[in-house]
Amino acid sequence: MRPSFLILLVVLAAACRQKPDAATLTPEERQQYLQHGKEITQAAFKTLSGELKHAILVEQSIPNGIRTCSQKAGMLTDSLSRAYHARIKRTSDKVRNPANALDEAEKLVWADFVRQHTAGQKPAPRVSLLNDTTVAFYAPIMLKPLCMKCHGTVGQTIDTADYRLIQSLYPDDRATGYKAGDLRGMWSVRFPRTLSGQ
Repeated sequence: MRPSFLILLVVLAAACRQKPDAATLTPEERQQYLQHGKEITQAAFKTLSGELKHAILVEQSIPNGIRTCSQKAGMLTDSLSRAYHARIKRTSDKVRNPANALDEAEKLVWADFVRQHTAGQKPAPRVSLLNDTTVAFYAPIMLKPLCMKCHGTVGQTIDTADYRLIQSLYPDDRATGYKAGDLRGMWSVRFPRTLSGQ
């Protein structure tokens, strides 16, 4: 084997070692993207819950909270998505709005979150690559006591009249029957793989 060819092989091998595998995240990227995903979902939760708390607690009106969620949740999420250059979604296997149904990638993560929750473990946020340029962040959504007014049991924690309003706004609703502390759904956020200059 000629020396020049050997040198070329050594140079190529060194270059491959220095460049991260496009199919995986480096530990540094993983930490960065976990933090970025948490920042996005915390901002989204604060914004959405702030609107709902005002409608339900300040105005003391569950119907107002239901209408607020129906009219504003999508707009607020879209606004935050633009601000963070991301796609922000709340999803579950029992959705209120069919547009929020799990996609194929989300189904795999959701099944793992359910398995962990059923085993008494708290699902932890995670990140993965959807492709070479897109990062996916997932985090569990646990049901808070206040949410029982719209996601609990009809006739018990959900007033029957309030549920008629929910059904009028969401005819295909499946998001009831929960107890406080249940795994209600998950955040699914997708954003570009650019934070570390990739």
